[in-house]
Amino acid sequence: MNEYYAGGGHVPSGTSGTYGSVPSSGTISIQSFYGTSNYSPISSVDIGGDQNQTTLTFEGAIYGTATVSGGNSGSYTYTWNYSVAPANSGGYIISTSGNGTPNFSIDFGVGYYDEVASYYVSCTVSDGISSLTSPTVTWTLQQVS
Repeated sequence: MNEYYAGGGHVPSGTSGTYGSVPSSGTISIQSFYGTSNYSPISSVDIGGDQNQTTLTFEGAIYGTATVSGGNSGSYTYTWNYSVAPANSGGYIISTSGNGTPNFSIDFGVGYYDEVASYYVSCTVSDGISSLTSPTVTWTLQQVS
């Protein structure tokens, strides 16, 4: 039954407004749910941005946005995950930003001529009840002489 208290697995935190007067503990009754709405968990997280192979001189930036469906959109939190491969490619990440927001950026570099590096990005979105991680998106960059 704990899953049906406010803040439990099936009812968001808060005891007024959209979720009626569902208590967070103690006695619970059918009347507590009168006027509440159905909760739908996060169903998709997609990352948008230019994912085409890019030619660069030495350094550049990648930008993108997470688009989320489902869940409680008023309480989304975003955690961005970044990596570069292969490890010996000469590719490196200078800085990243975006945690807590739907937008991200990576300042990057590729250290050697004719070198190719792939930058991988995913995003985990939570609304306090459900969470979902996007598929990983790859940007492939090459430095040319």
